[in-house]
Amino acid sequence: MMRMILIRHGETEWNARGLYQGQLDSPLTSEGLAQAERLGARMRRHSPIAALYASDLARTHATAAPTSLALGLEIVSEPDLGERGYGIFQGVDKSAIQDKYPEEYAAHLTADPDYIIPGGESTRQFHTRVVAALDRLGQRYRGKQIAVVTHGGVLTAIFNHILGLAINAPRYFATPNTGYNLVSDAGNGWRIETMGDVSHLQNGALDDIE
Repeated sequence: MMRMILIRHGETEWNARGLYQGQLDSPLTSEGLAQAERLGARMRRHSPIAALYASDLARTHATAAPTSLALGLEIVSEPDLGERGYGIFQGVDKSAIQDKYPEEYAAHLTADPDYIIPGGESTRQFHTRVVAALDRLGQRYRGKQIAVVTHGGVLTAIFNHILGLAINAPRYFATPNTGYNLVSDAGNGWRIETMGDVSHLQNGALDDIE
């Protein structure tokens, strides 16, 4: 059986301020750094872990650093597990998007899977690259367990894929900062074993709400 531990990055300054991040970066807050430390302590209990992956964005590498130290594993970058490209929305307060980009935001709200945010990606483009990366890693590490530090949007794409939901389905589950998620594949398809577990945290965590 292949097992993949999927973790959303720790709380960032832009998470706390309610800004779109996408493929831009923002430092972890003091709370995010503390979440990453607690995650690292937890991950010692989940060995053996054959490899530790993170997206190519700095917030996932900062989150993965304590786990890397705890397990003695180098962090391997996987760009295809980076957050969706939100183009012109990136760095903008979510409450101000509608006023700043009314036409583009209205098109975004239709949930058209092929709508490309200017300078960004469509839901379909994003979903396709994420699922391809999931399956590629699943084949590469068949019979082993790995850990991946990634993003809320990536988790949503993976869960929708495994659950057989539409790629633009509303999200009915939480993807909190440093939430622990476990998916597995025994050779007959992916299944979800654990979703959004933050039992390693004292103060809970922010959900990834668009």
